[in-house]
Amino acid sequence: MINAKTTDRKKRFYLLIGIPAILVLLCLNGVIWNVVDTCGEKTAYPPTGQMVEVFDTKIHVFSAGERRENQPAVVFMAGLATPSPTADFYPLWSRLYGEYYAVVLERPGYGWSESTKRERSVQNIAEEYKSALRQARIDPPYILVAHSIGGLEAAMFTANYENDVQGVVLLDCTSPEIMLSYKNSVPLLNRLFPAMRAVGLLRLISAINPEILSNQSAGTRNNFIMLDEYHRTLDKIFVLQKYQDTMMIKEQEMRLINAKEIAENPFPPNISVSMIVAVQPGDENYPEYQEFMERQAAWVNQSEKGRFYTLTGRHYIHHYAPDDICEIIRSMAQG
Repeated sequence: MINAKTTDRKKRFYLLIGIPAILVLLCLNGVIWNVVDTCGEKTAYPPTGQMVEVFDTKIHVFSAGERRENQPAVVFMAGLATPSPTADFYPLWSRLYGEYYAVVLERPGYGWSESTKRERSVQNIAEEYKSALRQARIDPPYILVAHSIGGLEAAMFTANYENDVQGVVLLDCTSPEIMLSYKNSVPLLNRLFPAMRAVGLLRLISAINPEILSNQSAGTRNNFIMLDEYHRTLDKIFVLQKYQDTMMIKEQEMRLINAKEIAENPFPPNISVSMIVAVQPGDENYPEYQEFMERQAAWVNQSEKGRFYTLTGRHYIHHYAPDDICEIIRSMAQG
């Protein structure tokens, strides 16, 4: 007859072996699920632009429209952790289609672009952009349209390749001086995203509630009403594949270093620079509002051709006021 102690030992043994085995099996299934679905998405949604070799990686360069003689190419640079730059800038490049040659650069780790081992310094990113444009055979001059942290990259690109740049449009970008006053912390949840993705947890969350992940930025992107069905789907796919991937985490870790680099490299005085700041009704009542606006304007006014605009909307201002922004781009393109 088996005594109670023997039974208890067997239960503890099965628990010690069984629970980890179940967890390993679940993780393995999640890994397979993520790989299979990602492969299926890549087949169903292939790159819409050129994949060009840049240093140790491949970068996706999307372009729309035909370039007319003596016209600048309008080059878009995305903000931090924007999974699909091509989808995100749809409200702008689709409106410029037929008038200007529009280009979306998807830096390593974004959209269809692959990852890189290169440090995520603003200097390296500017070099990668320059090489991608060269490999895609898109010659200067360029009008750079940058959102959020992309403003640092546009500033570095302009400092390095001044003769290639006709003008810069900054979409709710934070000046390096203001950025240097922030803490450079990366939220723990952001750091967990790569592991959550690898084991299929993001797929599981999306299966339970298809909108919970894709809507992570809906509140700042006008509930995606400016996107057509294809680009809404594209955005959802790249949220699952790329949101808070290792490239984006490394960019967050480099923010203050990159801001300091740009603070030491002002805009050339002869380059046209337009800053668009997103505002909400009542913002002017905050004590810090006036100082914030003055410091933002000071960055733009390093250029003798600096201009400062406010448009009503949230951080992804191109999803709220695309027509106004396109008019600013047109004005700059026309000189």
